[in-house]
Amino acid sequence: MIERTDHQSLAQMRECDFDLATVVFVGDWHWRKGPRLMAILAFVFGRRRRFVHLGMAATVAWYRGQPYLIRFNPANPASGVL
Repeated sequence: MIERTDHQSLAQMRECDFDLATVVFVGDWHWRKGPRLMAILAFVFGRRRRFVHLGMAATVAWYRGQPYLIRFNPANPASGVL
């Protein structure tokens, strides 16, 4: 667990967590509700970003400025994503 002592660091940590949550939420919406062709293009040609959010390892593909949630599984410390 990361310990933060000053108020500014806590605020920055919360803001970063909200940013990641927003990317996961919007990426999931684009993947499920958006055009299938765009989701396929994002899966094949998208720029990947991997991160851990709330103990879950997420893979988001960015295609034409839009996030698409590719994978959202429990984080595995051995995978090196952490």
